Amino acid sequence: MAKFCPECGNPIIETNLPFCPKCGAKLQITSPTSQIPPNQPSAIQQPPQPSVYIPPVTTVPTETSVQNPQQPTVHRPVQPSNHIPPVNTVPPKSSVQSPQQQTQDRTTGSITKKSTSTVKTEIRDQYRALFLSFFVPGWGQLYNGKTWHGLITFGLFLISCFFLNAYPGSFLITLVIWLYGMYDANDTADKINRGEIEFAGKSRLFWMPIVLIILIIISISAFHINQSTKSTVLSGNNVINSENAFINQETAFTAVTQSHLSTFNSEMLTTNRNYPLLYSNIQSDLTTIDSFTPYLEDINTQIISYAGQTTNLNGNIQQYADQSLVDMRAEYADLLEYQSDMKAYELDLKTYLDSVSAGSPNATILQAANEAKDKANAAIAQANIAGADMNDLQQKIQQSQ
Repeated sequence: MAKFCPECGNPIIETNLPFCPKCGAKLQITSPTSQIPPNQPSAIQQPPQPSVYIPPVTTVPTETSVQNPQQPTVHRPVQPSNHIPPVNTVPPKSSVQSPQQQTQDRTTGSITKKSTSTVKTEIRDQYRALFLSFFVPGWGQLYNGKTWHGLITFGLFLISCFFLNAYPGSFLITLVIWLYGMYDANDTADKINRGEIEFAGKSRLFWMPIVLIILIIISISAFHINQSTKSTVLSGNNVINSENAFINQETAFTAVTQSHLSTFNSEMLTTNRNYPLLYSNIQSDLTTIDSFTPYLEDINTQIISYAGQTTNLNGNIQQYADQSLVDMRAEYADLLEYQSDMKAYELDLKTYLDSVSAGSPNATILQAANEAKDKANAAIAQANIAGADMNDLQQKIQQSQ
């Protein structure tokens, strides 16, 4: 029976060979007693499997492994590496999320807002917004960038103010708008700082309330000046009316005194004088002179009122008013002097009449009476001149409105 080499697998025909004729491997010699008898079935033998040849691994030493022959070789166990690569902790720009993060559902694809904890930052000053709305309703909203809110609040406040004169009860509406403007400005600034409302920048119309306030102040000042001018003209006209009333009385009185003087002169030329008539005329004249007093008091009152109106006027109007006031006071002084001189004239005339009736005429008293009358005539003439100047100035004031 043939056998095979255990090393190379070469079939060995001659069973008594000690070595393999191919590879030279030592073979096992089988004895005859170990052979299977012919009458018994031989067991199926599996051919031996060839052995796998593994060549030896050679390692090339590195520069660091070259050792000095004089130094002993120390074999150290290889330590496991503990190096941990650095981790980038700074998120990319795309990973920075807004205060309200958006997350997408992987199953439905819908986007939902994910609320995060809000951190309050000082973007808008709440106290400044409150103060601005306190000063001008709607100004704080413009400071917060809410243009339409500011314009609506400011417009409603102005409209409510216009109705205050006609409807005093609308003051409550004005107060509510004013308080709401302050609250809304403060609340909006707080929400901007918390990130609940986006801040797009201060409104471009931020300075509009200041411009409007300046225009309103200018308009009010112009209106006040116009009203003052009208009041000045009206007060001046009142003075003129009072003085004209006095002049009318004086004109009538002058006509009466001229008639009485003619009667007096004619009676003085006769021997049979009508003394009762002459005394009656003198007493009538004195009563008329005393009746001038209420007119003079009214003129003085109107001049005082006029003086109170001639302040803070515009341009030439103030100059005209001041000069007119000087003329008014001068005319008033002349009218007072006229009344005083005429009264002195009538009293001197009465004294002279007494001396004539007593049979000893006093020419000195008659001369004093005539001098008093001349002074009265000069005073009324000066009053008329001052009145004419005052009328011219009043016309200039009216033309300058």
